[in-house]
Amino acid sequence: MFVYIIFNYYLQHLVDFLPTLHTFLSTTGSRLVQDDRRQVYEAIAYVISAMPMERAAESLRTFSLDILTIVHTVANASGVATKQELTEVGGKLSIVDRFVYSAEPLSFRSARKP
Repeated sequence: MFVYIIFNYYLQHLVDFLPTLHTFLSTTGSRLVQDDRRQVYEAIAYVISAMPMERAAESLRTFSLDILTIVHTVANASGVATKQELTEVGGKLSIVDRFVYSAEPLSFRSARKP
């Protein structure tokens, strides 16, 4: 229980940095390799998990829309998607999957039985 309280305490203090992280991802995120990008989104999701539900939902939407915009663009393009586009979409969907999974509220995690 002590670890949960400390973990939650530090995550709540990182919430104020989410706009800065969003700007970073918007400007520099595309230059990160896939695994680094996934790790950044996973870390952000853990911060979001410490937020109240309403704010968490808003933050999830903000960060997810950036990723899903690219998926939407490729899916709605005329013609057949290239292998590079499909690889990029697969990577984006992998990030969304990990992002949503990692954003599970802390209260849900602590209520789970080991």
